[in-house]
Amino acid sequence: MGRRRGRSTVLWTVGGLLATVAILTTYSALTSEEQPTSARPGATAPPPTPRNTATPIPLETYSAPATWTEPTRWQALPRGSRAAANGRETGFPDSVDGAVAMLVAASAINAQGSRSLADEQWAIYAAYTASSEQSAALSQKVREGTARTDASTRAAMGLETTGPMPSGAHIRSQAVGFKIIRSAPGIVSTHLLVRSTQKAGELQPEKVSYIVCALSVAWREGDWKFTARPTSDRADEAPAIAAPGDAAFNSAGWTAIRQAS
Repeated sequence: MGRRRGRSTVLWTVGGLLATVAILTTYSALTSEEQPTSARPGATAPPPTPRNTATPIPLETYSAPATWTEPTRWQALPRGSRAAANGRETGFPDSVDGAVAMLVAASAINAQGSRSLADEQWAIYAAYTASSEQSAALSQKVREGTARTDASTRAAMGLETTGPMPSGAHIRSQAVGFKIIRSAPGIVSTHLLVRSTQKAGELQPEKVSYIVCALSVAWREGDWKFTARPTSDRADEAPAIAAPGDAAFNSAGWTAIRQAS
């Protein structure tokens, strides 16, 4: 398979990380699906516009190649040394690798059964936002925003918008690559390549998308936390979407992710 030319779909509801951190960070979200599909009602409805959000632009529709090309850049990222009250991994080193490792941890979504996308998004907000910024007003906005995102995502999948998800249904995401935009003492900005999957039930096909987002984190309260500080003028210069194993992943400058044991 190769790349098929066409307009990409901006899936604000896929990759639950983005719906939460949109409130806190500057990012640009660009997606490309492995298998082209037509847009479905509700699939592209955006959450409230975050500050300084870059304008999404159309990309070529992406199809992962049948042959494997080994990534030329790999990075073993450190693990966190502790966990937040909700179980999210925290306590990352004060280093560029530690900042990227925090973003990798924050990108991990696994909504299935009685664990909703809203639950996952709230846990990300609670674990990776500085406590000094977690006001009652902001927390309420996050609660409302994550509930809307959960409902619209499930509706786009053809599921009931409340209650446990059916057997075999899931919404998942995980970072698979990164490219540093800039780093300075106490702040790191990077493009993150996130692989997101949706499955509406046991007998339903799994839909796979890749999302590129520009995110910044700052060293706050002894750990890396999301920050609304602008990434840089280069945040709009998103690398091309390509999955690990595609030669284009290397030419776009992505680094594949390994996590230290």
